[in-house]
Amino acid sequence: MGVSGVHWPDDAGRELHAVYHFRSMTHGGRYVRVEVTCPDTDPHIPSITATYPANDWHERETWDMFGIIFEGHLDLRRILTDYGFIGHPFRKDFPLIGNVEVRYDPEGQPGLANLIEILAVLTGRSTDDVVAEYAGSMYGPLKVAAAEAVVALAEPFAARTRELLDDPAELDRLMAAGAERARAVAAETVALTYDRLGLVPAQPMP
Repeated sequence: MGVSGVHWPDDAGRELHAVYHFRSMTHGGRYVRVEVTCPDTDPHIPSITATYPANDWHERETWDMFGIIFEGHLDLRRILTDYGFIGHPFRKDFPLIGNVEVRYDPEGQPGLANLIEILAVLTGRSTDDVVAEYAGSMYGPLKVAAAEAVVALAEPFAARTRELLDDPAELDRLMAAGAERARAVAAETVALTYDRLGLVPAQPMP
């Protein structure tokens, strides 16, 4: 089971929806969908973690992304965004550029600092240079730049993957060669393990 959120700004008095999916192992995998609503002005609903402890992180994610407060949850902290994050990014009224100004703070904003580090490494710049470029802006453009840098890094690998998928014979040859090298590398370790454990090495079938 789990819970997810939905934000309907025009659904007056019940703008926030918490959607639960229950599955019964006892009754042949039967599913039940339960939807609970609350208003933007009072976004509280009861937590079900006392009955379903596995729902813990799901409720944390739903609060982090949508701002639904699960009353009775014992650890309702941010789980996907930084602890200093402002707002709830899956709400339809959340600004696309974000609410957090770009600054390098590994302790207070580790997620944002990680994005800065990724962009700095992939573009061959220092973190100070990256922060200076995006100073005074929210972190939306930084996320876009980091994503584009990752895509550019992965493109040669993606191109080679497409080539191999279009040439099954070459792919089979490479996999066979790799398996042979792996067997050669592992043979010494396997032999040592058999010796230490007092096992008799496997014999070929007659």
